[in-house]
Amino acid sequence: MKIEVRGITKRFGRFVALDNVTLEVASGELVALLGPSGCGKTTLLRILSGLEFADAGSILLDGVDAAGETVGGRRVGFVFQHYALFRHMTVFENIAFGLRARRGHRLARMEIAGRVNRLLGLIKMENLADRYPAQLSGGQRQRVALARALAVEPRALLLDEPFGALDANVRKELRRWLRRLHDELHVTSVFVTHDVEEALEVADRIVVMRGGRVEQVGRPDEVYEQPASPFVFRFLGGAAVFPMRGPAGEAMEQPPSQKAGWALVRPHDVELFRTGDVAGAVEALVECVQPIGAIVRIVLRPTASGEAIEAELSRPRFRELGPRQGERLFARPADGRAMTWPVGARSGAV
Repeated sequence: MKIEVRGITKRFGRFVALDNVTLEVASGELVALLGPSGCGKTTLLRILSGLEFADAGSILLDGVDAAGETVGGRRVGFVFQHYALFRHMTVFENIAFGLRARRGHRLARMEIAGRVNRLLGLIKMENLADRYPAQLSGGQRQRVALARALAVEPRALLLDEPFGALDANVRKELRRWLRRLHDELHVTSVFVTHDVEEALEVADRIVVMRGGRVEQVGRPDEVYEQPASPFVFRFLGGAAVFPMRGPAGEAMEQPPSQKAGWALVRPHDVELFRTGDVAGAVEALVECVQPIGAIVRIVLRPTASGEAIEAELSRPRFRELGPRQGERLFARPADGRAMTWPVGARSGAV
C-alpha cells in the first residue's frame, strides 16, 4: 500500500504537534520516523492509523482519501511499545483474536488455526503457543504483538517505538529480526523511534523530524553523510563544533561563499595533536577521559571561547597519544570530514 501524507497539521490546544507535514511511503517500503521526544512522530503515526485526526491536510492510502475510513476500514496493523497483549489469553489466542473479532468476514476455525500456526513459525515461537504473556520475555511478547498485527493481513504496518521497552541486547536482536521479516513479507511499514542506530540499521528511508516538521528525508547513508541541517548532523551521531574564520577556515576547505561560520565534525573524525603547528588546529584542555569499550572518549574545552569538543579515539591511537586530564592538546577536523554552515544558521541543538 502506498501512503501519501499531504500538508498534515495537528494542534493540541496552543501546541502545534504537526506543522504542514508532507511525505510519501512507497508500497513495500520500511520507513522510520526519527526525532527527539515531542517532535510529532507518534502523533503522525496515530493519524495514519485513524486513532487521531488531523486539523488540516489529508492522508491518501493507495490514492484514496482516508478521512472517511474507520480504524478497521483502513486495514492497518498497529504495534504498541508496551505490547498490549491480553493477559488472560495464550499466545495462540492473542494472535487469533483479530481474526475471530472480524465482522462480516469470519474465517473457519481450521483456517484461523492454519494462519496462526504459520505466524508462530514466522516469529519462531511454535513451541510457546500455549503460554500466557506473563510467562514470556519482553522480546517474545513483542514478537507476539507483531504476529497479532500481521494476522489480519494488514495493508500497512505501523509500529510505535516497538523495542523501546526492551534492554539493549534484546533490542538489537529484534530490530535485525524485524528487518529480515520485512524483507520476507514486503508489507508497507512505518515505525517510530528516537534511536538513531535503530533507524540507520532497519529502515529503507528515514524521515528526520523536529518541532512538528520534517527536517530531511532520505536513505540512511544519505541523511548520515549528507545532513541537510546542523540539527540533523548533530542528532545522527553527535558533533564537535569548530569556528571557521580566516586562515583556519581555508585550511578546512571552507567554501568561498562561507568566509565565517561553523564546522561540524563527527567525534570519530576529530584529530588530536600535541603540537600547535597543524593548520586549522584549535588549542584545548582535556576535561575528561572516558574509556568506552573499543574507543576512548575525550572531552576538551577550547582555551578560547567555544563549545566543548568531543573526540573519539581508537584504543591504539589513545595509547599512542596518551592524553591525560588537564593536559593541553590541539584539535581539528580530519581532512574533508567537516561540514560547514554560515554564521546565522540554526545551531542544531537537539
